[in-house]
Amino acid sequence: MTTPTTTTPATTTGRPVGTRRPRAALGAVRRLGVTAALGAALLAGGAGTALAAPPAAPAPAGPAPAALPYGPYTCKSGFVWREIGPSDPVCVSVASRTTARAETAAGPANRAGSGPYGPDTCKPGFVWREAQPSDHVCVSFSGAARDRVKNENRNGVLNLADPAGVPAGRVSITNSRDQLSCYMYGSGRATPGAEQWFWSVGVPGYGTIRAGVARADGAGVVPWTKLRDVYRNGNGPLGIPVVVVDTATGVVTRAGTTNSYGNC
Repeated sequence: MTTPTTTTPATTTGRPVGTRRPRAALGAVRRLGVTAALGAALLAGGAGTALAAPPAAPAPAGPAPAALPYGPYTCKSGFVWREIGPSDPVCVSVASRTTARAETAAGPANRAGSGPYGPDTCKPGFVWREAQPSDHVCVSFSGAARDRVKNENRNGVLNLADPAGVPAGRVSITNSRDQLSCYMYGSGRATPGAEQWFWSVGVPGYGTIRAGVARADGAGVVPWTKLRDVYRNGNGPLGIPVVVVDTATGVVTRAGTTNSYGNC
């Protein structure tokens, strides 16, 4: 995934800064390329595994993705795609993308050339960066680079122009309630062993806030996990969009909607 030719920074269009709006035909091709690459990533992992019955019927799907200049993963003004790997739509600062490019360029010099991990084995004092499962760029063992990209993966949803407009993925939410509280559960399939961070988008007075965390097991199954417990509020908002971030890849997908902030 490559952003258009650099010209002057954009300030109000919502497309990545330091880019030029592509011609209509080129923009269509680029958006199709992003969709195809992300579609392959979302569907990876093979056939589904049977899950226990949910505590309630799934919430309705959210709205269709918004029409944005670079598709549903368009960054808000001031942010750009990180571009680590062929399908990396994580929105980061320009400085962070520059740092990632410098690490990638220096990576080959930090490889041992052979060893327990083949040609990608790092020299002593270096480890894989792991912004994505396929990211074997060798960076300092200090952990600073690894910590940076993991935080970018977890929080990149906050830098999207329209977080609620991302496509549906393989992890979804379910709502339940009792006399006092509203509950939100998550389940589905994801990268094996990866944390799944759920975010509620556009909560009045709060904006986009974290709704809970679930973890996929070694087979990539996210078991039914209680995410959020909220005291029932008869005047609270209904139909709040919820998205989920696979922290192993940074890919954000739509998980559904919730009434947990209202009277559910």
